[in-house]
Amino acid sequence: MLWSICASVLCLGVCMPLFMYYKKSLNPVLSCSFKALGTACALMLVLVSAIRLDHRCWILMAGMSFHLAADILLEFSFPIGMAFFMAGHIGYIAFLTQLFPVSVPHVICFILLLFFLLMLLWQWKKMGEKKASLFFVYGIILCAMSACAIAGGISSYTLPGFLMAGGGAFFLFSDTFWARRLLFRTPRFVDWLIIATYYIAQLLFGAGCMLLS
Repeated sequence: MLWSICASVLCLGVCMPLFMYYKKSLNPVLSCSFKALGTACALMLVLVSAIRLDHRCWILMAGMSFHLAADILLEFSFPIGMAFFMAGHIGYIAFLTQLFPVSVPHVICFILLLFFLLMLLWQWKKMGEKKASLFFVYGIILCAMSACAIAGGISSYTLPGFLMAGGGAFFLFSDTFWARRLLFRTPRFVDWLIIATYYIAQLLFGAGCMLLS
């Protein structure tokens, strides 16, 4: 528990404000560095869990490492950064299906999230065909990952499962607002909301791993 508290304080109390500060001052090198350091705080929890508790956490560590790389690459190349985020989500799916085998609730949750995705894409018709295709592919992978986390975690009736379900929900929330910010003008507080929910999602996955036995 102490590891989780320290990682959360460092991530949300230090890395997030510094990322937002340097992002506002248009310093992409420092901003993406601090963004990646925030993800690294959650990554450390997964690493400790993989070494000490459950070897399946190595799969999640691989996925989160792709996310960490995407934090940096996204600032310099949007398509490459998106590709790394998708690869990371696939790693999460592999981990979650090891932890919570696919069942009927997974399928139901995925269908509901996919319907939500299609509704958003319909509302955001103004995006070009190329961008819509990229968002659709990314959205399908995100829906699959979130469905595995939410349905699997809740169905497990365990604290680690509930934490990971929360992580999947926060990922969905963060990426939905992130996509909206790319397409429409949004207030500055939305930037804080996006990064805060992204970090909370990663930390919840890390904390869930720390409670595996």
